[in-house]
Amino acid sequence: MVEFRTHGKPPFQIVVLHGGPGAWGEMAPVAEYLSDTYGIIEPFFLEATLPEQLLELKQIIDIHNIEKVVLIGFSWGAWLRYLFAAKFPNLMKKLILVGSGPYKHQYYLELIDTRNNRMSQEQKEHYSEILNNLQDPNMTNNDASISQLGALCRKIDQYNDLEVEEPFPTPHFDIDRTTHFQKAMNEVIRMRKSGDLLKEAEKIKCPVVAIHGDYDPHPVNGVKIPLEKKIVDFQFFLLEKCGHKPWTERYARLEFYKLINSLLIFKD
Repeated sequence: MVEFRTHGKPPFQIVVLHGGPGAWGEMAPVAEYLSDTYGIIEPFFLEATLPEQLLELKQIIDIHNIEKVVLIGFSWGAWLRYLFAAKFPNLMKKLILVGSGPYKHQYYLELIDTRNNRMSQEQKEHYSEILNNLQDPNMTNNDASISQLGALCRKIDQYNDLEVEEPFPTPHFDIDRTTHFQKAMNEVIRMRKSGDLLKEAEKIKCPVVAIHGDYDPHPVNGVKIPLEKKIVDFQFFLLEKCGHKPWTERYARLEFYKLINSLLIFKD
């Protein structure tokens, strides 16, 4: 059974995808902002593997009888949305990638270097401990580690972070978030190392837009350079004084929302 909530009124043709994996509800402020004008669907992906999460998204689109969907994906959700567009190109109207991870393995090393340069020694040790716990196949139901990772990365990844009021309570589900995180993330990491992740871009037929903060430790060139070489209709927008999560940035959030709104105006 798929889980989601809706914002605004029908028709629901725009779907916002959270990061993580397992960061349920973090896109609610974006969904609520856009719901003044559009009908928005906010899915919560509960399955642990990449194919299962792609199927969850397909089921949600089918439930709402959407012929052409606009997907707005953040971080992990950007990767998931990108892979969905490659698997179901005929269902896509537009892809909007926000704070996407890099599409070639070489840029991942830049991400690690950037985060290391921003962290204190104590933060480095804590970060390493968390990652080791999450990558340990014998470690299960380590929900605290995932929460700690999110909190630490937010401190490192944001330029000037604001506490944004959440329009809804953060949803919780009785599943093992550690397994959820390990399986889905590791599948995409393997695809990136092998080069298969970038190859998927050749199957995408709709317009693709990437939005990235200039302070985001995920390398700008790890998104822009690989995708502009593979996707015919590709646009890239760089937000100034902006980290990984634009809608919580003091100086960039209004520009982010203005840009998103402009991208949702269609001629047809």
